[in-house]
Amino acid sequence: MNIRQERDGNTVVITLEGSLDAVYAPTFEAACREFLNNCPKYIILDGTHWDFVSEAGLQTLLTLLKELKGRSMVALAHPTPLVKQIFGISGFSECFTYCKTLEEAKRALRDK
Repeated sequence: MNIRQERDGNTVVITLEGSLDAVYAPTFEAACREFLNNCPKYIILDGTHWDFVSEAGLQTLLTLLKELKGRSMVALAHPTPLVKQIFGISGFSECFTYCKTLEEAKRALRDK
């Protein structure tokens, strides 16, 4: 899994490439911890190249979402069909604002 972060003012875009599974969940969590102390107002997960998320990946996301609650708004931009399906089955679809593009996600979060 490749993880990139880009900060644009009060927005952090996290781009995930590959699978968020038991092997890469700790790496993802460590990458996210870098910005938790300087918590941005908006966080966008770019799911364009996010192939899969396992139970371990969902647990990591849940932990991070709990820590961000009340501090940051989170959106998922352009999730792959499989990731979107996994989020729907697991109930995670309620945790995110879903958007087709990064620009749409930025607008959606700022309009909330």
